[in-house]
Amino acid sequence: MYARGGNSGDDGPNSAIGLMASLGACPDTGRFDAAAPFIFVNEVTTVAAAYAMAGMARDATHVVGSASPTASNSLVSAADFASIATGFANSGPDSKVPPAKIHTLANILAACINSDSPTSAGCMTLFANARSHGSSGIVPEDTATAAINIAQNTHANIAALYALQPKLSAPFQPALESAPSDFELSAASEQAKTSIASTSLHR
Repeated sequence: MYARGGNSGDDGPNSAIGLMASLGACPDTGRFDAAAPFIFVNEVTTVAAAYAMAGMARDATHVVGSASPTASNSLVSAADFASIATGFANSGPDSKVPPAKIHTLANILAACINSDSPTSAGCMTLFANARSHGSSGIVPEDTATAAINIAQNTHANIAALYALQPKLSAPFQPALESAPSDFELSAASEQAKTSIASTSLHR
């Protein structure tokens, strides 16, 4: 699912808002409403979907890939990182990635989403540091594409991106208390590397 634009609160409409949620495999019944009648589409689900499709996506609306099991399974793996039923990162002994890292990435996106225009400081800083090749390449026009670019360039502009997370009252908790060495999400990053090796991404 992909939603573009809207008003996240009191700041007014912002066309740079892009949010995603990966629904996963189609249920045997052919209907998602029985399995998941209510779905969160927010910053956390956007991060999960972005990392899951990083090996196949050019941006939020262009996904290319073969029909191989590796490519198709990467969309399903978003459920390993966040729940579309709660809108938060998975936690507990079965979680594959510490929720604080996912929440930090969500908070970084929120700096743009919780602003009033694509030219706000939050959006401009996010987009300048989440280009298609990290520090260079195409500048994204929405936060979902920015998340995909971050997932594809996990070692680029770490300090600048981390600085977008509010120091107080970050929307999603727990969050990292200091900048990480990278923005890799271990299981997703390994899957993305496999997908990238077998998929040609055209920019």
